This record gives sequence, C-alpha cells and structure tokens, in this order.
Amino acid sequence: MKCIILFLISIALFIVPFVSWGGDLECTFASSSTEEGVLIAWVTDVRKTTQFGERIKDKTMQVERFRPLAILSGSSIKETLGATIYKGQSFWPVLSPGSKPLKLVAVSSFLDRMGEDHCVYSGTLEKKDLPNWTLLSSVPLPGVFRKPTQKDRDEFYRLNTTCVKQGDYPAGQKPPCVRPILLAISDINKNGKPEYWATEPYIWDTGLTVWENTGTLNQLLQVCVGCSD
Repeated sequence: MKCIILFLISIALFIVPFVSWGGDLECTFASSSTEEGVLIAWVTDVRKTTQFGERIKDKTMQVERFRPLAILSGSSIKETLGATIYKGQSFWPVLSPGSKPLKLVAVSSFLDRMGEDHCVYSGTLEKKDLPNWTLLSSVPLPGVFRKPTQKDRDEFYRLNTTCVKQGDYPAGQKPPCVRPILLAISDINKNGKPEYWATEPYIWDTGLTVWENTGTLNQLLQVCVGCSD
C-alpha cells in the first residue's frame, strides 16, 4: 500500500506543472459587445517587458504606446483590459472631441507574468508623435472633459502633495521627485464636484488615477497597466 501511495504522489507531482501551464490566460481579442460604454485610453511610456507565453518565450518585446484604461458608462467608470480594441478603430482626444479622429493601425496582446499573470492589450495609432499622457476616447465626448485651469491645478496640488523619486540612481544622487500631472477635469456623475484625471508616478512607472474633490480626494479609478512595482 505504501508503494502505491508513493507512486500516486509521484504521478501527481509530474502532472501538476503541465496542468498549471495549460491554464495560462488566453489573451485573445473580444467582441465590442462584451463591454458597454466608451473606451478611454491614453498614450504612455513604452516599457520593455519579458513575456513567457506559448507563442513567444523568453523574449523581450516593446509594447505599443497606445494603452486602454477604462470603460465609461453613464456615470460610472471602471478599469478595462482593452480586449475589445481592433485595427481601424477611431479615437478622439478627450480635450479636442471635434478634431479629426485617429485610427489604430495595429493592435497586439500578450501575457505578462510580471506580478500576477495578466493580459496586456495595446495598439499603434496612425499619428505616432502624440505627447505622453494624451487621453483618448472611442467616441467623441463634447462637454464631458475640459482642460484644467490654473485654479484647478492649485486646488489639486493643495490636496495632492505626492512626490516620487522615480527610477534607479547612484547612492547620494537622488533625482528630483516627480509630481502628478493634472490632465483633464470632468463631472461624470454630475454632482458638481470636479473629477481630476491625473498621472500617478510610481518608482518605476507612471499610472493614471481619477480623484473626485469632495473636500478631500476620493479615488474613483486607479490604473497602471503593466506596472513593474
């Protein structure tokens, strides 16, 4: 009996790694009907990352600068992986909804094993020189977003005193700390309280956070796709 038990244990230990590998996420694209609402995306820094998917193993690749962030539906906003993006899809800068739309000329996805396994979806816009942190929407949204005023900036920085020393540096040579950058103002829930769309610096990356000013900053959304820390 003891020999049988040991034999079964050895078989289980042999099988488990293959079961685990076979359970990898499939980073496939989905129909747009699976997510109702307007897709919010932005143009961000490109991070080189190592992926260990079945199609490409042990290779370092660059991720396109276009990154999906969130789905805006009515008065709610939630994070999205961005699996519904597709080649030829149009996007508008949220601060210039009347401008000519920009099209995605390519889309891609991969399985990122940095931290918890997760899919990363990204794309390449036909206009490649957009500044970092440009916010985009999958339909034009006139009247939803506006450019921050100096008064908005003063109030935001009064409430948010974050300052992060980013990157690696030699001992004794710390770089200047990086403050968030206020990108846009909205009032999606129409309660008269401004919502601040701003970058959020981390040690190795930069994410996006949306805060509502309720006298203090109430976090509505925090996204940092592919963050290394």
